[in-house]
Amino acid sequence: MRELEKTRARLAAAEGRLVAAGEQEERTKGTLRALAERARHELGRCPACRKPVRGYDYLASGRCPHCAKALTALLTPRAQVGAPEQDEYLALLGALGGLVGLAGPSAVDAAG
Repeated sequence: MRELEKTRARLAAAEGRLVAAGEQEERTKGTLRALAERARHELGRCPACRKPVRGYDYLASGRCPHCAKALTALLTPRAQVGAPEQDEYLALLGALGGLVGLAGPSAVDAAG
């Protein structure tokens, strides 16, 4: 009888972990959807060719898709025409930080 109680307790614990993992997966999906949406928005203009750059260009490649120049000049919030507004800049940094935060525990779980 004792073994049955232990098995039930382990099953209940496993079910709790499964529910928590499902909730975490849903939060992660929502975060990734929001980040993908932000990546599609125009953030500013390339300092070199003045053509529009999007969040994807800024975060993923770091280069202008039109002239291939580095977009590092857009990394510091300065008062310049075509640069991301301060709120957009902070939202982008927050989204990136959230993505890194989500990836950290996932990488640890996958490794061990």
